Order: sequence, then C-alpha cells, then structure tokens
Amino acid sequence: VQFFTRVSRFWQVGVEWDYSRGGIDGTATVPTDAGDATLEFEQKYSIYTDFLAVAHFLPCPDCRRVVPFVLGGGGVGYEEDTTTLTLRNDYVDQWLRVENDGFFPVWTVGLGIKVPLSKSGNTYLEVGGAYYWGRLKHEVPAEGPLAPAPEVTADNDTTGPNYWLGLGWRF
Repeated sequence: VQFFTRVSRFWQVGVEWDYSRGGIDGTATVPTDAGDATLEFEQKYSIYTDFLAVAHFLPCPDCRRVVPFVLGGGGVGYEEDTTTLTLRNDYVDQWLRVENDGFFPVWTVGLGIKVPLSKSGNTYLEVGGAYYWGRLKHEVPAEGPLAPAPEVTADNDTTGPNYWLGLGWRF
C-alpha cells in the first residue's frame, strides 16, 4: 500500500507499507552413524512487514501515455519467524528450534512506470522493479539437542530484486 502527494512538478513523496507471511520447508534423507535418517527443515514467517518513506522523481512530468519514475526510499522492517530442524530414524530423534524476531533498517531504489487506464489518469497501472536491502542478523536462543550452542546467529537477508504490478487511484 502506498500513499503519495505531489510536492513539486518533478517530485512526489509518500509512504509505503508491505506485509506478508509464509514459509519454506524441505525434506531429505541423510546418512548418519545410526543409518539413513530423515532431515526436515521448516521456516515459518508469522509476519514480515516494512514501512518506508518513499520519493518518486518524475523525469517527464508532462508525459501522459506512460509516466516514468525513479524511486528511492528507506525505513524500518520487522519480522517474526520460527525455524525447526528435525533428524529422525529408528534410533535417532533430534531437533532444533529457533524463534527469531526483530526490527531492521530497509532501503530501496528502482524504476517504474504508471500507465493511465482512463482519460482523467485517476486510475492507472503501475509496473516497476527495484533493488531492496533488508537484513536482520543477531544472536537468538536455540533449543534442542541439535543446537550447537545456547545462542545462534539468525541471519535473514531479504536483500535482492523486487518487482511489482499494481493498480493506483488518485484522490
């Protein structure tokens, strides 16, 4: 969700809020001293959110069919996730659990275009791509017999390309 206001012919400034949740998981058979065992990994994100102050530079403010923009922004992200690892067979039943949460700085730069869907331009399609920097890295408690230490480094790096397609309305 984004909210912008035009502050000059070439600039719009505003805020952006992103929210998501989800996870990743996987299973593999691995050899151990006690025979082959099933290794299961799961990382569930109960929340991933960020809030950014964003600016759009409009290199062609008089363009009507396609309105290009260059964006830049910075703000704060928050994430909360749980990672589990289990190793099991007839002789082995080991596990690891790490609960991670925290705030971290985020930054983004990119390019986009707005394509009006009506003559008034009040409804438009927005397409773009940006590079996003966001990383939560800190020490957190680890539980279970597979824990290598009472605390481990949780390193969740969301840095990378970001693409979007959206609809916009001018009020």
